[in-house]
Amino acid sequence: MRRTATSRVLSWLILCCSLISFTNASRPQQSQGNRRIQLMLTEGTSIAAAVSPDGRTVVIDLSGSLWILPSSGGIARRITDEFSDARQPAWSPEGRTIAFQSYRDGGWHIWTVAPDGTALKQLTSGPFDHREPHWSPDGARIAFSSDRSGNYDIWELVLATGQLRQVTNDASNESMPAWSRDGREIAFVSDRPSSPGIWIIDASGQERVVQKTAGATFAPSWSPDGKLLYNVLEGTQSRLMLDGVSVSNDEDVFPFRAQWLSATEFLYTADGKIKRRAPGSPPRIVDFTAALDFNRTSFTPKRRDFDSTTSRPALGIYETGDFARRETDRLCCAGRSVDHACRRRAATTAHSGCLPRNGSRLVARRAKSRLFFGPFGVDGFMDSGSCNRPGSAALGSVFRRDGRRVVAGWDACGFHQRVR
Repeated sequence: MRRTATSRVLSWLILCCSLISFTNASRPQQSQGNRRIQLMLTEGTSIAAAVSPDGRTVVIDLSGSLWILPSSGGIARRITDEFSDARQPAWSPEGRTIAFQSYRDGGWHIWTVAPDGTALKQLTSGPFDHREPHWSPDGARIAFSSDRSGNYDIWELVLATGQLRQVTNDASNESMPAWSRDGREIAFVSDRPSSPGIWIIDASGQERVVQKTAGATFAPSWSPDGKLLYNVLEGTQSRLMLDGVSVSNDEDVFPFRAQWLSATEFLYTADGKIKRRAPGSPPRIVDFTAALDFNRTSFTPKRRDFDSTTSRPALGIYETGDFARRETDRLCCAGRSVDHACRRRAATTAHSGCLPRNGSRLVARRAKSRLFFGPFGVDGFMDSGSCNRPGSAALGSVFRRDGRRVVAGWDACGFHQRVR
């Protein structure tokens, strides 16, 4: 009798375990939390490298952060976080600070950080770009490019006072400044139509072109004996040029400043690698390893049925042909008028914009072209401003004086508004 009771208990336990297993197997897979992932990086796309003044350390920009490694190669250590989008580092002359450009606050600005990752500091701010920093030999100023004047020019920042001074003032674009070793001149890239290439400006403001180039030109750097090493992209070939003579082989040279290690050797980046070479000699690769750690949240992949023929909600309508051309006339008052009557009629339609000249439209499309709104008139409709470019589509939202929201658009057919 005792054996029978024991057998019954065991049978019930087995049945319960089986039911539990069946229930768990029937449920969708549940999240198991975060999983730590580590990627070992040995190459980088469009990375820039800068050598410390003593030649012992290299800083690179990799995956949006700055990393430090020995100049002979080895393990790289990250010194800025993943939120900086740090690019184009440059060492101060005494080696205690690294300047770089960062998009951390929503615009390109000049920042500095210590080699150990401490003392992060923002030096420039505002709505304009400030890029490609390079230190003066005395460490008192940083040259950079900026569009503060309406186009890109060379500027300098006085570190002691924070004062900004415009260095170049041409209608063309200037970029990528590099101080000469005696601090008397700055080399830079200019796209002036008459003489595109490498230019130099001295302390008195006198400018001269030193290398005219046929292709896109980038990143001059001064050799110890006063020569200029720079990058030229012509067609599909990106080369390093030393005073007009190619010094690189069949490589994809990245368009950043090369770093002189001695009078006869420089360091640069190409083909995803850090390299060093002497003119006329083959390059040597500086190997590095960077550990990129992140958390990956476990999840159950969503099943998507791309072969189904059942009805689904429409996410948008694209119209072409005669119907669209008739809609053009109805919405745009024959396609050109922008008088108030046309605006009122357009405001009553379901479509807030107009059609491009090709007779097709994308309903409720929101383009990123700029739209400048003028003041509202006495009739409650606003006067149109100017569009970013003729024939482009724009859609914007503003508020009238009575507090009602107005969706307004300007495109190839005119200006249109719809009150909401």
